[in-house]
Amino acid sequence: MADTSKTAEPKPQSRPLDESLYSIDDQALQFMREQTGIQDPEELKKHIFAAQAKAYAIHPYNCIRKFAFVQLKLGRLPAYEQLLALGKNRKGAIFLDIGCCCKHRNA
Repeated sequence: MADTSKTAEPKPQSRPLDESLYSIDDQALQFMREQTGIQDPEELKKHIFAAQAKAYAIHPYNCIRKFAFVQLKLGRLPAYEQLLALGKNRKGAIFLDIGCCCKHRNA
């Protein structure tokens, strides 16, 4: 009879965090200031590094290591305005975010 016990998926190999990978544009910086209430650039940077370290300790994904979570990609997509309009105009609309800084695999 075959073994039907489940084996845990191995955790991805983690590389050490590298602060030199940090890069944030003006629009993302302003967004982070508004969301956190932290106006001082160095304090905000410390806050972002702390959030990165906490997330990376749980899931050491490369997108976290590379600070992808501070990039405002969704709002810059051509279809974003259409997505917002659907949410406002379609009764019962649901938005399902299935890829926000989690388990991104490079091809």
